[in-house]
Amino acid sequence: MPEIDPKRIFLQGYSYGATSFFFATDAKTLGAHDTQIAGVIAFYPYCYDNVVPSPPTLVLIGEKDRVVSVGMCQAVKGNPNFDVVVYRGAFHAFALMMDSKAALDAQQRTDAFIDAHMK
Repeated sequence: MPEIDPKRIFLQGYSYGATSFFFATDAKTLGAHDTQIAGVIAFYPYCYDNVVPSPPTLVLIGEKDRVVSVGMCQAVKGNPNFDVVVYRGAFHAFALMMDSKAALDAQQRTDAFIDAHMK
């Protein structure tokens, strides 16, 4: 659809939804480059081995997450498009508690990420 500007499309997901964006945008996935997007915001995703997201990606995850591995997200190194923010003391689904410091900071970082990558 030529009327849609891909530089203004961001994908934001939580847990399994965030992980699905990795599968869709992984540079190693056949067809991952068929559709351009401006960026991915992934709240507490599963960062599988050797994921290489093609668009700029912001991962927001809790230090005490017991559902997904914080270490696996931190291990995605060497990709300038991949930024991981770990919230000290936060658990899985911390964004649901909108009064928490982690949730508020994550929202501010999300807004800043969108502002920085919208061309």
